[in-house]
Amino acid sequence: MLNKCARLLFIALFVAAITPCISKAAQAHGPRLGTWELTGRDKIDWKATLVFSRLDRTICHGYIRWQSNSSDPASGLESFEGIFNPADSVITLKGLDMKDKKGQIATGSVYEATVTENGYALINGRWFGANVASGTWSAIWKSAEVPKP
Repeated sequence: MLNKCARLLFIALFVAAITPCISKAAQAHGPRLGTWELTGRDKIDWKATLVFSRLDRTICHGYIRWQSNSSDPASGLESFEGIFNPADSVITLKGLDMKDKKGQIATGSVYEATVTENGYALINGRWFGANVASGTWSAIWKSAEVPKP
């Protein structure tokens, strides 16, 4: 009887010990491929469509189609490349270039956010860079569609 109780106790302790590891492993897949709805704020409010067009475990590529929600409209199409760190679930994107630029919109931003455990949301995001108004952002996955820019 004691052997059986000891085994059950060992199994219970083992499961309790590895549960955080299982949770972290679930995050390791990173963000979902496809189209996301992004909202952000620096000096003004922004809405954007973020598209992850290519994801290779920890490397990602895509673009962001920006549109300001202000009386002085600004917009542009920014391509990016990035890295997902499965250890802390943080994704870092680097803006590469801005096409179809209209109004006051900066280029060369760095974007960081935490990927939720299920991979369907980017939370606690921030952007920053040289000659860039720092801001905050988040994004929600909308579909697996990967439209061309």
